[in-house]
Amino acid sequence: MTSGQVASFSRSIIDYVLEFKPFLLARTVAFYLPIDNEVDTSYLLNSHKIKTKKLCLPVVRPKQKLVFAHFKPGDPLQKGAYGIKEPSSSDWLEIGSIDLFLLPLVGFDPEGTRLGYGGGYYDRALSTVKTDRKKPVIVGLAFQFQGVAQLPNATHDVPLHHVVTENGVQSFI
Repeated sequence: MTSGQVASFSRSIIDYVLEFKPFLLARTVAFYLPIDNEVDTSYLLNSHKIKTKKLCLPVVRPKQKLVFAHFKPGDPLQKGAYGIKEPSSSDWLEIGSIDLFLLPLVGFDPEGTRLGYGGGYYDRALSTVKTDRKKPVIVGLAFQFQGVAQLPNATHDVPLHHVVTENGVQSFI
């Protein structure tokens, strides 16, 4: 995809997220800052709808542990593992207090299986909370072409509840 397509489709995806009922109901939202050609979530930070939300970003800790640090637009960021920007604060949130997770992905299938980058960080983190239909809501952000017919699904994989693409929301529950 060209950088223009990534920007245009990312804006459309974020527009869908901002009107998505689980986002509107969420008090605490975990999101990510993009690398390479991932869906650009920085458009969220320009919306007045996030002013009522508590935001957090993932931080990679030793032993491949993923934690979530409180974040406000304008907070300082530092390069963390894999060169990914993360909050410099150690103001961690309890993972069970997060209502909505917006996750990056490489691919997804019609069953809600998510293919990440292979580190298992999100699966390990999310396996520590009991996921159900209400909390936390797990949403993948993707470009439509990342959808495939079927992905391998291991027992430790945490499925998506929804995926949001430039074409809208697809639900798996």
